[in-house]
Formats: sequence, C-alpha cells, structure tokens
Amino acid sequence: MRQQLDPDALGEAAVRVAEAVLALPELGEPTVVSVYLSVRRELPTAPLLAGLVAEGHRVAVPRVEGQDLQMRAWSPEAYLLDGVLGIPTTDGPVVPGVAVAICPGLGFDAAGRRLGYGGGYYDRWLSASGALAIGVCVDEALLDAVPAGEHDVAMALVVTPSRTIRVGGGPPS
Repeated sequence: MRQQLDPDALGEAAVRVAEAVLALPELGEPTVVSVYLSVRRELPTAPLLAGLVAEGHRVAVPRVEGQDLQMRAWSPEAYLLDGVLGIPTTDGPVVPGVAVAICPGLGFDAAGRRLGYGGGYYDRWLSASGALAIGVCVDEALLDAVPAGEHDVAMALVVTPSRTIRVGGGPPS
C-alpha cells in the first residue's frame, strides 16, 4: 500500500499530521519529544520536526544499540548517520526523560495497536520509558484490527491526516 502512495499526497499528509500533533494539548508546553526519521515511504516527519523545534521542544531520535532503542539528541544541524536497517540517526548524547514518543508503524488500529517492523525495539523502549506513545500514519494505514501480543505496547493516540483517535477514552476528533 505504501509503495502506491503518491509522493505529493504523502507530503501533504505529513503536513496535516504535523499540524494535528502540534495542536495536541500534550504538547502545549515545551517538553522532550522523540520522533523517528522517516525512510522508505513512511509518513515523512520533516514537517513535524520543524514544528517541534519552532515551538521550543527538545527533540530526540531513535538509535538501535544491540537489542535496545536509545533516544539521541537531534537538531536541524545534526549530522546524520546510517543506522541499523538503514534508519538514519545521530551520534548525539542519549536524551533521558522523553515525555512524548512519535512512533512509526506499518499500520495502526483504533484500539492503538501498532503493526511494527518485527524487532520489538519500540515496545521494549516504551515499556521502560513511560513516554506517551503517539502513532502517526496515513489514513490508508489505519486498519480495522492489528494483531497484538502480550509484549506489544498500545499507542495512547493515533493521528492520521483526517482524524485523531484517543485510545481508551475521549471522543475522536
């Protein structure tokens, strides 16, 4: 499905998702936010990264170290490294106290379940971090149901270009 997405439409979707995420009350005050650096037709995160920096948030990006995911300091001037599985990252210091994590996924459902890439990195990190997990995706990647195992961590919110789903309470917007 992702391979068939029009690049221009994907870029427009990224802008709408960034606007929706930046409008969330959870991001009202500057905080520490982790954001993935998009690759391979994932929802682009450049508009979100720019908005977070403009609003004074401290940004961290994921880096795989062995079986662990670390959140490393990022800035627009950061030198990017080619990380595990070709995922860009930085060599910045580890950032403690991430309050909000913007999570990638192949798909999400309205219950907040995330179809990841199979390594369990985000699930392990989210379990240990206590960060508020927000899944972001195009509307086409919002699925009826995503299978989940006992170690899978559900998202608190799922944001698409057309809606924001608050899992476990509150009306969708």
